[in-house]
Amino acid sequence: MGRTIDHSDTGLACVAHELSQPLTAIVAAARLVRTSDSQAAVDRACTILERQAVYLQALLNRLLDDVRNHRSHAVLRLDRIDIRRVVAEVLDANEVAFAEHHLRATTVMPEWPVWVDGDGVRLQEILWNLITNAVRYTPPDGQIVVRVTSHEDHVLVAVRDTGSGLRPPELRAIFGAFAQGECGHPDGFGLGLAVAREIARAHGGTIDVRSEGRGRGSEFRLILPSPGPDVAQNEDHASLMPRL
Repeated sequence: MGRTIDHSDTGLACVAHELSQPLTAIVAAARLVRTSDSQAAVDRACTILERQAVYLQALLNRLLDDVRNHRSHAVLRLDRIDIRRVVAEVLDANEVAFAEHHLRATTVMPEWPVWVDGDGVRLQEILWNLITNAVRYTPPDGQIVVRVTSHEDHVLVAVRDTGSGLRPPELRAIFGAFAQGECGHPDGFGLGLAVAREIARAHGGTIDVRSEGRGRGSEFRLILPSPGPDVAQNEDHASLMPRL
């Protein structure tokens, strides 16, 4: 299920990182409400504000629950989830960021549900990390493509960008805590990919990365086990996830 990094400063940084993502979307949406003359844009921003506030509340409740119960591990609450919905919600929340960075974001997904047994809050956190990473390292007028495919024994969510790309040494180190590669971003903690991989592993999956080199973009792939058609939903099922 992955490793636990026993370091108080790292744990505090992880909490800050988890909270920063929905707060970034809330700030961006609030700015849009203040500056836009379009009622449709304002309505869209209000939807983002409400959705991210609900997500932030759920995340805070999880963190407080861990503290109250003196847990060093985060508890996953597993439900049968259509991963397409998680992808759509994260892309919606980043709509303002795409516009501000002049990026084109597209999705390629089946028309039918793609089920996984997962924790919706934590899966959203994975996709936040992957998409935020793509936004940070993709120059203006670049493109981000999120592709969802279903296979016999696994589900694949691939986030492909036309950004700065990675050299072989960076590919080997990019999932380490506080790793940012040679083109590290000043706004990043260097924890997002490490956190995302730990969450994926707690779900019985993983994340890998591919890149053809500097300046040729990257593709991060979230791989989760397929629950199969004969697995019944169990809302009470839970497991433990190591907290970095």
